[in-house]
Amino acid sequence: MAIRLSSFGWRICARAAKDASGATAIEYTLVASLILVGLLGALSHVGEQHDKNYECVEHAIQGDEATDFCTGRGA
Repeated sequence: MAIRLSSFGWRICARAAKDASGATAIEYTLVASLILVGLLGALSHVGEQHDKNYECVEHAIQGDEATDFCTGRGA
């Protein structure tokens, strides 16, 4: 029984290798992964900016001296 399942699996793999739509699926997966990497990078940058904004609010509440970012002189 195991031999039949094995040969059945090989037939499916061979059929998938001949099918060109599998290549299209791989291409779509690659494009989606690139988009995801770009989104993660952008969201990481936005998160860093929010952290800096919260630090400015914290400094303002505590009455500390404002940093360059808070006063607009920093990036």
